[in-house]
Amino acid sequence: MYKVATFLVERFWGNVSDMGDGLGVLLLTWNAGFYRYGSLNFASLQGCIEKNLQTIEAYSKENIVDIAEADRVTVTQLFNDFLLALRRPEHKKSPEAFSPVATAKALHILAPNFFPLWDGEIAKSYPCYWYVQDKGAAKYWQFMTKMKRIVEALQEHLEEVKAISERPILKLTDEYNYSKFSKANEKWLQ
Repeated sequence: MYKVATFLVERFWGNVSDMGDGLGVLLLTWNAGFYRYGSLNFASLQGCIEKNLQTIEAYSKENIVDIAEADRVTVTQLFNDFLLALRRPEHKKSPEAFSPVATAKALHILAPNFFPLWDGEIAKSYPCYWYVQDKGAAKYWQFMTKMKRIVEALQEHLEEVKAISERPILKLTDEYNYSKFSKANEKWLQ
């Protein structure tokens, strides 16, 4: 689903409706538990992409090592816009809910070398867990700065990293984080 979502977003870049569909492939699969009691609002997601396309396009050409304090306001606004767009609506006895995880996933697919992936276990391990939805953007910024430092440190070993994998360092870092903290299984690290 990651490859499919990435392909669809890249293939239909600029076509907001199709970009939203590409993100939906990922979110409805990876976040199936979250959207089980209230569906993803595609119109809201597409509106968010359209509103922020210029900013997203700029970040899609950036690398996480390029983030600076000057980006904090823009990243925070972007995160909050997507957090709102990706919310799960109230459904029967289930209240409206927000997912910082879905938000990071969407941003990552749109700008994979700039926005890192995270989930609750990864966030807790760094410690950048949001605990309340209003803290999601601030905690994600904190997480981004930590990932920047890791990627910068690994840049010194770029040739060794490329010998192992052609994937970008930020993606490899995500895979490590997922294996180490989300799966907590040494076999996943091999």
